[in-house]
Amino acid sequence: MAGHGASSDRSPFDLDQSPTGPSTLEVLNNSVAAPATSEGIAAAPRVMREAAAASRTMDREPLPGCDASVEVTSSNGKLTAAELCELWDSGDRLQPRAAVALSALNEAFKAEFGRDLTLVASYRSLGAQHSIKASRGFLAAQPGYSMHGWGLAIDLSSQETGNPDVYKWIVRNGAAYGWENPPWAQRGGSGKYEPWHFEYRPGVEEVSTWH
Repeated sequence: MAGHGASSDRSPFDLDQSPTGPSTLEVLNNSVAAPATSEGIAAAPRVMREAAAASRTMDREPLPGCDASVEVTSSNGKLTAAELCELWDSGDRLQPRAAVALSALNEAFKAEFGRDLTLVASYRSLGAQHSIKASRGFLAAQPGYSMHGWGLAIDLSSQETGNPDVYKWIVRNGAAYGWENPPWAQRGGSGKYEPWHFEYRPGVEEVSTWH
């Protein structure tokens, strides 16, 4: 990916205090039962189910006009309209490859829970990043470094993070579509504990380091 600006080994999420709260692993290992799965779905190997879900997503074109082959050449927070795809919720946008992958995950989520994933944040312009930094201080990423500014990050709503069954499903299945809660956002990571924050790992690894 071109035009991504300066980068370094230093994390923009370094804090002066230790994050608190359960880790993603602890969430997955708790005693809450996993959501029930239909016999038809359970009969197929997981990888085959995920591939089939992604294929069905592409066939249905849940994001009309979103071309995953579009190359992002703009800088962080300055992506053009052509470099962004609108998601199922009006106002939420991501760069094309990340949007198509998230849409595939959303299709699998709908098959399991009967509704769309609910988000509270996606792409953020550079101006929006500066505004958030001004209001949240050290709790926000340095403007120009946020993965929201690359259209490669989402924040899930409390409807998802507050339901153990739902959150466990997202963590367990998201990585198959490239979407993960990054190490820095987990307890013991280099940043504030943010279990709601997920990034499109293939895209992140093109502009930064997965940490």
